[in-house]
Amino acid sequence: MLNVLKASECSVSAPLQEKLSALEKLYELGKYSVHTLCDALDVSRGTFYNHVFRRRKNKWFDVRREDLREQVRLVFDESAQRFGSRKIHAVLVERGFQVSVGYVAELMSEMNLKSVVTYLEKRI
Repeated sequence: MLNVLKASECSVSAPLQEKLSALEKLYELGKYSVHTLCDALDVSRGTFYNHVFRRRKNKWFDVRREDLREQVRLVFDESAQRFGSRKIHAVLVERGFQVSVGYVAELMSEMNLKSVVTYLEKRI
């Protein structure tokens, strides 16, 4: 345990986030078991596992979301910024994507995409 404390560059009295990031670095090296790491810095194993696995990058839904963001942007630009979420949804479904209108609207909102609305004057 003393080796872990020396290698971790933080103490047992350090804030939890600091301990978790130090443990994560040591865990990635593969030198110490999770039990040893957590016992040395007085962190519960559950807390450590939650920290490690929730922070993992490129989860399948993150990859899918990024892909859909690119597709929404592409369709939006192809339409000369005239399509709203419903029409973009229709184009994406036509191209083989399985997505809802609400999800497209959410992505458009995140990306600050707003369709250009034009109103024609009624002639009398």
